[in-house]
Amino acid sequence: MTLLATRTASAVVGVAALFPLLSLSACTTPTRSFAPIASVSNALVSYTAAPVEPLSATILRATRPFTDARSLDAATSCVVSAGPSAAIRFEADRFLIRIAQSDLCGTQFANREAWIAASDVNIADSAYAPSLVRVHETAGLRIAMAYHGDNIFCDTAARCRILERLYATPRCFANPSVAVVLQRAAQALHARDTSLTLKVLDCYRPIYAQERMFALVADPKWVAQPKPPRYGGHNRAVAIDLTVERNGVELDMGTAFDAFDDKSEWREDGLGITELQQSNRRVLRALMIESGFRPYDGEWWHFSLPFTVETEPKARNAPL
Repeated sequence: MTLLATRTASAVVGVAALFPLLSLSACTTPTRSFAPIASVSNALVSYTAAPVEPLSATILRATRPFTDARSLDAATSCVVSAGPSAAIRFEADRFLIRIAQSDLCGTQFANREAWIAASDVNIADSAYAPSLVRVHETAGLRIAMAYHGDNIFCDTAARCRILERLYATPRCFANPSVAVVLQRAAQALHARDTSLTLKVLDCYRPIYAQERMFALVADPKWVAQPKPPRYGGHNRAVAIDLTVERNGVELDMGTAFDAFDDKSEWREDGLGITELQQSNRRVLRALMIESGFRPYDGEWWHFSLPFTVETEPKARNAPL
């Protein structure tokens, strides 16, 4: 892509003056108990659900399937054989899979689709190629996908709207150009101070996961409405959510990731947060901008790589 950023050196220079302010900025996360809370809004704005996008997958062992994502007992006595299949979506620690034509068990399910335990399914990195590539950890870059955890959209009272994983694995996939520029940003940060690391919290996000999020937080300020054809930056694999760590401890940015609070907004005057918290945000923001990313002022953690209309990637609904 012609929009790859090549300003690694300027990124190092641009944030250098901010680094002395970071020496006391690390914070720890307190122990929390979690409980579900009511959604902000269950009223979805009308839109057409995205078509499924099955990926080639492998069923690792013979297993009994389920008719839905949450049944406690297997649907039938039939057994899906190990071997090639296709994964459609992930929910409640199960994949919806399309049973192979050669497997007689498939005749017992509509469209030959059934749910099986995610631990019995493998989707290779190569299944996402060429439009998505996996981002691997390097010096200065750590992958910690927040939606692979089971406490999501939590408020300051440690109450969470989602108590199960949205992603089957903690892998970060992104548009190839995004992956390259992200690695360069991490290298620039690490070159200036080896104790600092970019911590990636979210990358590519399937449209079906976006639909579930928006059903719980129907506020486009915080969660992009899954509206075709463009959808959100994460669905197009051009957006990254991230923060900065010092020696494995997150810097204090004034709010937690996914805090649906006005203090999560970027403001030049840092209104509502301390000078130290604002200086930490400036380090992240300066690094990402000078590396080629564009910030979203509504969330201090969200950045995207700009594309032209002609080259902008399409949204994906491939399972993760």
